This record gives sequence, C-alpha cells and structure tokens, in this order.
Amino acid sequence: RKGSPTVMRLDNSFLREIAVRPADWRHARLWSLSIVDLKEIVRTETDSPPLKLSYDWGDEKWEAALAGEKITSSLDTDRANFLLKTLENLKVSRWLSPGDEAATIALKTPFITFDITQRTVDDLGDEGADKHETLTLAHDPNTKFIYGKISSDPSPFTLTPENFLNLNIPLLDQ
Repeated sequence: RKGSPTVMRLDNSFLREIAVRPADWRHARLWSLSIVDLKEIVRTETDSPPLKLSYDWGDEKWEAALAGEKITSSLDTDRANFLLKTLENLKVSRWLSPGDEAATIALKTPFITFDITQRTVDDLGDEGADKHETLTLAHDPNTKFIYGKISSDPSPFTLTPENFLNLNIPLLDQ
C-alpha cells in the first residue's frame, strides 16, 4: 500500500481473476440494434438458400422470401419476433483477441449468418443511407465453442449455447 511499509501477499487465484487483456473489459452487449429502424434480416444457414425477412415496425408486420419466392404465409411471426428480440438483446459470453486462431479457423466455415439492414436518420430527421451489419456464427466441434463476429468489429467472441439455439430457431411452419 502506498505510504505504508506493509507488504501484502495475494493468492494466485485472486490474481488470475484480474482482467489483463483489453477484450476482457468490453461490455457484453454485442451491438446497438434498433427494431424501430430495422428494415430486413437475411438469415443464411449452411446448405440452405437465404431467408429474407422484411420488417415494418410501425405495422408490426413481417414479410418473408426464400430464394426469391414470397413465403410470408409460412412464416411463424411469433418466432420471427422472438428472433428479433434475441438479436436486439444479444450478449457475448467472452470477447476474444482479434487474431484468435481458433475463432478465425472456425469462422472460415460459418454455420449461420445474419445480414441486417437498418435505416438511418440524421439530426434533422431525414433518412440517410442504410446501415448494413453482418453477424457470422460458427460452431467448433472440437472445443464445443460457438464463435461469432460482426462485420464492424475485428474482435471475435463466444456465445452461450442457449443464445446460439435461440438464433437458430426454425422460422417457417413445417
């Protein structure tokens, strides 16, 4: 302690709990996704055509298209709303360093991606250019980790299996 001749010894388990990497200090919330400004989500799963979901917040209305064909009548809107809430409130388990080798390898073969388009509004209330963001998720079968990355950030992260399952929810009536 400063100004004191006393020396203290700390247990190693205490020292291991101190965050030493900048990624350890980041907030768990992944992004600022506004459902008010959301225009569309394009969800692409491995070996499946992209599912395009268009959303109108004012009318709380969804439209869906698969491989260019309108399939809105097959869309389960409750599940689409659940997916939207999951995306809006998504939190990471742990942020990783930008060059994390395991995450980089896993993310080369993504399991699922979300291309999200939001409208932007300037200070005067005029609509600006759309904002695009891509969320990429991959599962590492060796470690059982679920890695993710968003296009606007160089740092990958891990997700809980629960969040991964929520993002992978079936959206179409079977």
